Amino acid sequence: MSKRKKRDIAKDLAEYEKSLSQSGLNSPDKNLNSTEKRVSEVEESLYKKAVGGTVTETTKKISNGRVHTETKIRQVQPDQRAIEYFLNNRAADKWSGSPKTDDGKTDGKLAELMEGLKE
Repeated sequence: MSKRKKRDIAKDLAEYEKSLSQSGLNSPDKNLNSTEKRVSEVEESLYKKAVGGTVTETTKKISNGRVHTETKIRQVQPDQRAIEYFLNNRAADKWSGSPKTDDGKTDGKLAELMEGLKE
């Protein structure tokens, strides 16, 4: 390998490591120990999964001594289980997986059907 090519690879790797440190991927986050921050990030991820949307994925590859960045944009559909989980935990007063009537009993339709079958 020639000296010129070695310098190019070293330069590309240095630039790649610099971009990682600037994006925060390579350095530890000082606030990472904060439980509140972690919970907030998980809540945000759950919400994004529930509502769906556009996701941008970026991958970096090194080939022939060069760093190549590949970006893909894709549409993600809302996830029903994430929606239910979010609503059950964040809007429990308005939402329930098993709705109840004002008297605290479950919806009467199933009970009516069961009574009809007994008769």
